This record gives sequence, C-alpha cells and structure tokens, in this order.
Amino acid sequence: MDGDYLAAVGSWLAGAGPEDHLVPNPLQPHLLWTWLGAQLGLRAEPAPGGWGMPFETTGSDGALYLSAAAWTCPATCVEPAHCPVLHAPRDWNLGDMIEAGARERGYEPAVFRCLHLVAGVGTVPAASILEARERLRGASRVPVATSSRCHAALGALGR
Repeated sequence: MDGDYLAAVGSWLAGAGPEDHLVPNPLQPHLLWTWLGAQLGLRAEPAPGGWGMPFETTGSDGALYLSAAAWTCPATCVEPAHCPVLHAPRDWNLGDMIEAGARERGYEPAVFRCLHLVAGVGTVPAASILEARERLRGASRVPVATSSRCHAALGALGR
C-alpha cells in the first residue's frame, strides 16, 4: 500500500502550488519519511533516541514516537498557545526541539510541521516538503520528523 501512497504524494506534489497543503493520512503518520527516503535514494535507519521526552517509544513501523506532553491530550486539541490541560501557556514546540537536537547530534534534519489549517485539520505545507527535498539532496544521514507542537513521529534515513 505504501507504493500507492508514495506515487500519489509524488504526483500531487508535482503540481502543488505555494498555497497547497498535504493532510497526512492518520493511518500512515510517517509517510513523508518514506517519500523523502525514496526521493533522496536513502534507506530507513533506526531513529536516534534519548530525546528526554515524557513519552518516547518505537513503533512497529520503526518510527520513534515522541510527545512533549506527559498527559493524554484531548482529542479535539488544536495546540493553542494556552494548553487546555495545564491551564497555562504552552512554552514548547516539539518541532523546534527536534531540529535543535538533531543538529546537536550532527544531523541535517527534515521536520515537517503539522499545522492546524482549519477546525483542527492538521496539514503540512507542500512548499516545506519540496524545500526539504531540495535542501537535503546529497545528504547521507537525515532524521525525518512529522511533528505537531506537542507530538511527533521520527525516523532516520541513511546510505
């Protein structure tokens, strides 16, 4: 099934404009990791661990699933600046934390930020996907994350 999705993503991106957004399939949260690997000629590797997050576990797909939240988030949460569980400001952005941590480890990361476009629909801007592909051509080790402000799926690519 991944091959069908990869072909569909590639076809869609080929015609995507600057205002277009990809809505990641909730049954394949890390499809962009697979797509970017195919585009760069890199293979999946174990994701670097030890992020110090309250939740960090490896899934059966090999992705490392991270959460900056130490609680169960409401299903309807759109990650506002004021956290509905803490009843206080949310002072973190997991995508930023992954980027910084990856660079500290000597990687050039690809962090696809899932943003709430409308009514809780999380999307990734097409422009950011295409930019990552161009920026990372020739890279040999790349951690790839699809990340909201609080949760992420992280994989790695290498030669």
